[in-house]
Amino acid sequence: MGIDKSPMADDVPMGIWILSTRMMPPIVIAAPLFWIMKRIHLVGTDVGLILIYVMIQLPFVIWMMKGFFDEVPQEMGESVFIDGGTRATCIFRVVLPVAFPGIVATALFCIFLTWTEFLFASNSFITFLVVSGSAPNHIGSRS
Repeated sequence: MGIDKSPMADDVPMGIWILSTRMMPPIVIAAPLFWIMKRIHLVGTDVGLILIYVMIQLPFVIWMMKGFFDEVPQEMGESVFIDGGTRATCIFRVVLPVAFPGIVATALFCIFLTWTEFLFASNSFITFLVVSGSAPNHIGSRS
C-alpha cells in the first residue's frame, strides 16, 4: 500500500500531511524532546542525538523519496512478475537500481541538513555539561 493509496488519500494527500510536520520550527519541540530523552535516560548521549536527527529528517526523506519512487514505471515492476519474479526481486533488481540516484540525493540532503543543525547538538552538549557537573558557574561575565 503506497502513501497515496492510504485511507487519508481522499481528504488530504498523505505526502502533504507528512511534509507539513517539517513546517514546525525545531525549537518548538526542543523542550518536549528533552523531557522524553530525560525519561528514557538518553540525555547527553549519541544515541539520543541520533534518534532526534532521524525523527526530524524522516518526514523530509519520506516526501523526497516518494517522488523518486513514483517515477519508476509501473510496467517495469509488472514485467518482473510476468517473468516469474517475486516482490523482493522486483524491489532489489528493478526499483532500487532505478531509484538509486534519488536515494543518494536524499542521503546527501539529510547529511547537509544534519551537519548544519546546531540546536539539538548544542542542547545535548550543554545538558551533558550540566548533568556531569562540569558546567561553569557563570557564563559570559568577565572578572
